[in-house]
Amino acid sequence: MKKLYGDRVIRFFIYADRNTVEERQRERGDDPSVVEKHLAHYDEDMEYREKCEHVFENYRLDHTAFEVTNTIEDYFRKKVSMKKDGSGTLLTEDPLI
Repeated sequence: MKKLYGDRVIRFFIYADRNTVEERQRERGDDPSVVEKHLAHYDEDMEYREKCEHVFENYRLDHTAFEVTNTIEDYFRKKVSMKKDGSGTLLTEDPLI
């Protein structure tokens, strides 16, 4: 998506440490083979966070949801100054608008 839409895409990465992920899956009753298969890709998945604009630790759902919501709202609250170029196209300072 980022290659296709550039700065109009914002990447969020939400994660927990390996032990927490494993514990949650076992508590949920996931089959041990599914847990192992998922954890086999954990390090590869974690490497993706370096490419994301926003990274959130997911240890308390309410706290994580609050942080993500605030981040999204910040994008909507940004003041946008619009100008028209010679072709009549609206230009903004915020690439998301």
